[in-house]
Amino acid sequence: MTIISEKFLQNLKKNLLDHHKVYKKIRCKAEYLEEVLTSSFELSGFNVSWKPGSHDKKKDLIVRNNSLSVKSGVLMPKKKMLEISGHRLTRFDRNLNKISKYLNNSTDTLCVYNPKGKSLDHKYSLAFIKKEMFSGIVESKWKDLGKSYIQSNDYGVQFKIQKDMSDQIWWQIPIKNLDIDEIII
Repeated sequence: MTIISEKFLQNLKKNLLDHHKVYKKIRCKAEYLEEVLTSSFELSGFNVSWKPGSHDKKKDLIVRNNSLSVKSGVLMPKKKMLEISGHRLTRFDRNLNKISKYLNNSTDTLCVYNPKGKSLDHKYSLAFIKKEMFSGIVESKWKDLGKSYIQSNDYGVQFKIQKDMSDQIWWQIPIKNLDIDEIII
């Protein structure tokens, strides 16, 4: 995707460093991360649409007519996976057909994560995950493991619906499937 330019990465690095001038111990995530990304894109010459607190189920930002979901992730180095969480899916009343259709209609995702795993250091990497990585879910392939439903697609992405967390969706994406994976700080 052409919106991830060298200028954008430089602006993102500066904005993350500025964030930690104010917040010494708190990682940049959630709406703070969305605002840092918005500012970084705008400083790089991109038009961005962002509504803080919108809770849009499909996108957090629109950059050059590209809808983007913004996530914080956790690197799982031993598994060579990046784990991210998504929305709670209770509105579908565990209807796996509706859930599968919803998940198959995802958007491209920008994920910021700590390249040192669960380290407390303020290190950041940026991953761009194409929406295709979140597709290929088949209703009949969900496995009920009691506390969760799981399924993997043809890209090796594992989908897990955590029942005891209001049916929240969790993804584990193989690092080799990240379209862009840049260390920022």
